[in-house]
Amino acid sequence: DKPQKPAGVMSFDNMADGEVRKVDRENKKMTIKHGELKNLDMPRMTMVFPIRNATLLETFKASDKVKFVANKLDGVFFVTDIQLAK
Repeated sequence: DKPQKPAGVMSFDNMADGEVRKVDRENKKMTIKHGELKNLDMPRMTMVFPIRNATLLETFKASDKVKFVANKLDGVFFVTDIQLAK
């Protein structure tokens, strides 16, 4: 049996390096220049992601180095977990 991860714990296997380029609080979006997103088979690029958790828009600012996980739901890519890179 594999040990189960507690709910809410990030999977570091899918985390990508990124840099926040822009935070658009009004439209609830964040532009992130990112490395390869292995779980989405996506090369490095800069993308605009809709942000569902509005508190993330207050937490991060342009030029922040981050580690994050993106997923796709209903044809839309969005950030599911994000934290400042150490």
